[in-house]
Amino acid sequence: MRKRASTSFLEYFARFGFAIKGVVYCIIGVLAALAPVGMGTRPTGAQGVLRALLPQPVGSLLLVIIALGLGCFGLFQLLRATADPEHAGRDARGIARRLGWAWNGVFHFGMVAVAIGMIVGLRRISSAVASGDDERQMRDWTAAAMSYPLGRWAVAAVGVGIIVYGVLQIRSGAAGKLDKWLSFLGTSDTRRRWARGVSRFGVAARGVVFLLVGTFMIRAAYDFTAREARGLGGTLRALAAEPHGAWVLGIVALGLIAYGLYDFVLARYRRINASSR
Repeated sequence: MRKRASTSFLEYFARFGFAIKGVVYCIIGVLAALAPVGMGTRPTGAQGVLRALLPQPVGSLLLVIIALGLGCFGLFQLLRATADPEHAGRDARGIARRLGWAWNGVFHFGMVAVAIGMIVGLRRISSAVASGDDERQMRDWTAAAMSYPLGRWAVAAVGVGIIVYGVLQIRSGAAGKLDKWLSFLGTSDTRRRWARGVSRFGVAARGVVFLLVGTFMIRAAYDFTAREARGLGGTLRALAAEPHGAWVLGIVALGLIAYGLYDFVLARYRRINASSR
């Protein structure tokens, strides 16, 4: 009985994590969609979302909720990587997937640290966020990496990895290969079609963004300058600066909103395995 209650608790916090991640992506998409028509600030990444929420009347409370949700999602990713409740296995493919989940967990814990830093007013973190969402961190990391021997090649390798991930996401969205633990049992055909259609568009659009992020990383390595590196917010701003950029950015923004809705779909319909047995 106790084990069943524990499993239920883990399931609920995993679903909460998916939902909060969806909220963050929806806000990123909305801010990006409003920018071309002059109704909002410039496109931004996840840290920029936190910065935009903080001055709101209940901004600190919103950041606490988001930090809790991202922490729950990060814990679920680490659980997937270490306990292997979804049976990824120990072959090369399984280890690669589990390492990806572990990195995803660490990344979201980093976002939790940023949110907490903004709430309590840590000067170093707050000033980094205020300087342009994820852009400064990406460039600082790139510059630090390229200062080491073979660092240029390491940055290029990371860029290639991000491009590969983006291409796989685009292929998954185009082919309709969503999360294999997603189950629409008990839902109507109409709801299932809408949920899958929106999710596929969101996954593919996010893949396009990652492909561009990886491309900028490779350009930074090739030109040997960290200024070429861009995070999510910088990539969206680069899209806006291109010819017909407003239209392109608008489509990508809708795609990021769709990806946020996909996270809501996962929060509602994904089967959550909390035990490795």
